[in-house]
Amino acid sequence: MQTSLISCLLISIIGLGCTIEKHYHDDDDDDWGEEGDYEIKGSAPSEEAELPSDLDEPDPLDTGHGHDHGEDDPDGFDPSTEQTSSTGVTVSYTTDPTPIPESEEFSVTFTLSEGRLSEADATMPTHGGHGMNVFPLVIDNGDGTFTASPFEFHMPGYWVIHAMIVDEDGTEERIDFDVECCEAPVPTT
Repeated sequence: MQTSLISCLLISIIGLGCTIEKHYHDDDDDDWGEEGDYEIKGSAPSEEAELPSDLDEPDPLDTGHGHDHGEDDPDGFDPSTEQTSSTGVTVSYTTDPTPIPESEEFSVTFTLSEGRLSEADATMPTHGGHGMNVFPLVIDNGDGTFTASPFEFHMPGYWVIHAMIVDEDGTEERIDFDVECCEAPVPTT
């Protein structure tokens, strides 16, 4: 299945549609192996579609990343970097570097009053709910802090950093931190 997902992702990147279908069978015929149970279905772009003639001309309203945001931070936006879970675990975070740069990798270090951090991620809830293009790994620093990296906010706007914590009783809870991103990268000359 993992190979199928990667293949579908690559097919989608080059501009062709892609779906993955799982096949079920009732007979004892072992023609389908584990990988064969999934079939990649591609689709070519429509022959009727026309490409715009002005592809090389810059759009004067383009913000540099392909679309306009058009939204502000939601009501109730809380820029706090410390919260307490419903079970009483205090969680705070810092980023390295600070402030968070746009389109550059950074790490997030979480400090917990007890328990552990099992995973961390970030999404843009007011922008279709998409996440990052990277998948952070969590490292237990052994002193009540946990570093998750890499994070990368590939566009400016309202992001939410999600911290999945597990208290000492084994209760899992997600803590969400509102973040306004970002500092534009400094051009190198």
